[in-house]
Amino acid sequence: KDKSHLICEGPYSVIRHPLYFGTVLIGFSTAFFVESAIYTVALTVTAFFYLGITLPKEEQTLVTIYGDSYCDYMKRVPRFWPNWKNFQ
Repeated sequence: KDKSHLICEGPYSVIRHPLYFGTVLIGFSTAFFVESAIYTVALTVTAFFYLGITLPKEEQTLVTIYGDSYCDYMKRVPRFWPNWKNFQ
């Protein structure tokens, strides 16, 4: 794979982790339709725990690979809540 180019367009221009964001949205939509408070609480706790560990580790790896380019990207694009004004 070519790791020399950081993708910053499309969904990556509004949020750094669009796949995780979409997965969480799907999970919460399932919780809405299931109408289970226990499921919703379990999903929330699991998501915060998993993402709290995974996102920083992935971002550190990307800083190692892309250096200053990824650091600049992190300053421009939010980690987990989309900023639609950034869309490119």
